Amino acid sequence: MKKTKITAIVALAITVSVSALLIVFHSAANGKPTVNQKRNTLNSVNMAKKERKVPTDKPKDMQKNKLSGISMNKERNMPVLLHNLSSKRGIPILLYHHILKRSENTFTRDPAVINLEAFEEQMKYLYDLKYHIATMAELESYLHGGEVPNKTVVISFDDGLKTNYIYAYPILKKYNFRAINFLITGRLAQKPVPFQPEKLQYLSWPEVDAMRDVFEYGSHTNALHDKVLGFPGLIAEPDQVILNDLTISKNLLKTNFFAYPFGAFNDRAIRLLKLAGYQYAFTTIPVDARFGDNPYTIGRIAIYPNTDLDQFIKIVQTIK
Repeated sequence: MKKTKITAIVALAITVSVSALLIVFHSAANGKPTVNQKRNTLNSVNMAKKERKVPTDKPKDMQKNKLSGISMNKERNMPVLLHNLSSKRGIPILLYHHILKRSENTFTRDPAVINLEAFEEQMKYLYDLKYHIATMAELESYLHGGEVPNKTVVISFDDGLKTNYIYAYPILKKYNFRAINFLITGRLAQKPVPFQPEKLQYLSWPEVDAMRDVFEYGSHTNALHDKVLGFPGLIAEPDQVILNDLTISKNLLKTNFFAYPFGAFNDRAIRLLKLAGYQYAFTTIPVDARFGDNPYTIGRIAIYPNTDLDQFIKIVQTIK
């Protein structure tokens, strides 16, 4: 009887082991990452920092951004370094999301929502100090060894929110600034809707077209700015799902530029971006863009509600 029980237990253990192997094999064959692969993908930021020789330790006092998934360091003191091809400082690429008047901002705990008054102050500073706001073509040239003025920054927006049209666009146009907006194309409306500041609203295609004198457009995926079982869609979905999504968004926008949702990426995501025809991809790693950067791990510096003007000046100051 004991021998029979032992034999049954051994048989059960073998069955469980074989089943587990089949699950892993099935996941790999379908292009969907296993649990271990998913864990590995979360090291993408560390991978990029190692590539740029940036310390991997997370700064203290980090908070998660509810709107976009980027991380926030409440007390960032950016270094003030020289800016040119031979210097340690490159081009700061500023990252914005949502802009509201102070009086109508109900998203006060969301670090991706800044007040209109602060945005106006920051843009006026760049204008008064005669900063050059680079286009994507100028940034592309710089990354390959081209020259840009010392006082150069890039302005970028993620998500394609309606306040980019209501508030950001008139200010940028007033100062004759250019910017790039990374759109979630699947969330764009076919026609404009009335503005409701208490809601998170997205742009419409007519509004996108109306801003082309100021904004260039890049992809923030078509419908993968979501999470699957806690993992960003760009990381968790099968290869073909991701490739199809990237292709749809690229064809709609006719762009070579991409920004990673939630700042998350890995080797597989980069490979699929290349297959879809994208040439440049932007992270949320707070480092400047520099000559010789990997074009698929370009850093950007997020601007937060508590970024005061002194901190902003340190972020954009490219010469001593």
